[in-house]
Amino acid sequence: MQIFRDAEAVVVPSGSCAWMVKHEYPGLLRETTEAIDAERVAERTWEFSQFLVRGLGRTAFESDVEGPLAYHDSCHLLRGLHEGESPRVLLRDLKGTSVVPLPGSDECCGFGGSFSVRLPEVSTSILERKLANLEASGARCLVACDAGCLMQIRGGLLRRRSPLRALHLAEVLK
Repeated sequence: MQIFRDAEAVVVPSGSCAWMVKHEYPGLLRETTEAIDAERVAERTWEFSQFLVRGLGRTAFESDVEGPLAYHDSCHLLRGLHEGESPRVLLRDLKGTSVVPLPGSDECCGFGGSFSVRLPEVSTSILERKLANLEASGARCLVACDAGCLMQIRGGLLRRRSPLRALHLAEVLK
């Protein structure tokens, strides 16, 4: 809280990180001397795509990533922060590539933090469905806004020796 106390905005690259700062930190620090700072930092914290679209009003970008691209909704961004539109606005208006729908884009990738370690068979089953949908979509690249999802999906693609890539939205925008 000390580092970000006076920051005009705190922009994080992951929906789960933004969710943690916005929703968990104020509760975790409620009975401490940093409680007021936690509330203030939470109010000024943005997930990357939200900051671009809602904070700055900037939606026009270019990309040199070969498409077509497909978008995966991370659970914390979609369900925790109720944000599904900002990343899609950025991708829809993206010059230099195209976007295709991903069947089950709003379904979990199976990572879920420690979930993937505690229940690896279930995690793998969920991931396999996500990868099958991705391969069927015709996309050459999956775009997501959460480090955990990207780690899970990249790992699955590597194990399959798939030519598909998984990139963070920030890696796609130019």
